[in-house]
Amino acid sequence: MIARVLFGLSLIGAMQALPWEPEPSDANWLRTHEGFVNNTKSKRDEINVLFYG
Repeated sequence: MIARVLFGLSLIGAMQALPWEPEPSDANWLRTHEGFVNNTKSKRDEINVLFYG
């Protein structure tokens, strides 16, 4: 019984954020992204594996 309730609640939560509907990002997102890019560029010779995604 509890498992069914939790499963139902998880489905409701999953339906709230649909990945194919775009949502605006906050202003800090671009600054964080640029920081990651600059860090990658500055340590180019030291990086063996880069996880992108």
